[in-house]
Amino acid sequence: MFRMADLSNGTDRQRVTIRQIADLAGVSIATVSRVVNGRGDVSDETRELVQRIVREHGYSVNRTARGLSAGRTGFVGVTVPKVAPVFFSSILSGAAEALYEQDMRIVLCPTEHEHDREVSLLDRLMHGITDGALLVLPEETNEELENLLNHGYRFVVVDPLQPLNARIPAVSAANSSGANQAVRHLLDLGHRRIGAITG
Repeated sequence: MFRMADLSNGTDRQRVTIRQIADLAGVSIATVSRVVNGRGDVSDETRELVQRIVREHGYSVNRTARGLSAGRTGFVGVTVPKVAPVFFSSILSGAAEALYEQDMRIVLCPTEHEHDREVSLLDRLMHGITDGALLVLPEETNEELENLLNHGYRFVVVDPLQPLNARIPAVSAANSSGANQAVRHLLDLGHRRIGAITG
């Protein structure tokens, strides 16, 4: 049995384990788990005891280990060519906020428009680091993206650079159709010398 004094200094407080909390409280690890996860099948007296010991020793759930045991990491990769332009930073901001609401976080992966770098990043993201990815303006071919799907990796392409196969999930701004409508409108007004200013 661990004594209260065993865990009194700051270094030990950071390393306290669920087993130590259970020993200090004189209960099972399963009981401590039920308390810290807010389960209702624990007596009030036991709950108060465990919560007091948890507070005194600064115990917190290892979210990464818990996620991995459940087959999830809580992270989503986001590949972007650049970070600085407003277009990309707006996407990153929106993605980070949406994921935060689901208690998830982003893993940022700038690619610099380099195909080999992006393929390497995706390989690492796919093998256990993340639960999925947002691929912004990806450099991969349809075949490479299909391969990711075939391996069970979940992702969404944002603003693809090329037409994608139907089974590849994607979202994009209406750039082509919007430009088409704008030009048709100008043509309908009788204009024939039409200029375009692009970013």
